[in-house]
Amino acid sequence: LNGILRSLILLPWLVPMVVSGIVWRRIFDQDTGVLNSFLGTIGLPGDTPWLTSTSMALTSVILVNIWIGIPFNMVILYGGLQEVPKELNEAAALDGAPNSVGPTIDEAAALWRELTGHGYEESAPLLRAAFIDYLMKH
Repeated sequence: LNGILRSLILLPWLVPMVVSGIVWRRIFDQDTGVLNSFLGTIGLPGDTPWLTSTSMALTSVILVNIWIGIPFNMVILYGGLQEVPKELNEAAALDGAPNSVGPTIDEAAALWRELTGHGYEESAPLLRAAFIDYLMKH
């Protein structure tokens, strides 16, 4: 039961990643991929081995991981911006900081706290990259 419960808890996180891996594999396919078809249509070489060449496969996996990670990171950063107390902006204005500088510094400090205060596991992005790499190649 413990393993089944863990699987059910992780399912909402895992399914979008699996679907993304499958979709991106189809996009990067050398023979029938949408990206190579598009490149061929605009007159560029349309036979790039996105997933079979060692240099291109790494680039492809990095691009997909960036694409997958952007929404998660944007939610965290947006949450961090929501946590900036209005008192910081008022204090910056009282200290004579121009409007274009004061809030920006305070917001940057709040975002830094948000990014460093969540205790991200160092191995989680690496595991995600390996999983996406596997899904795109198989």
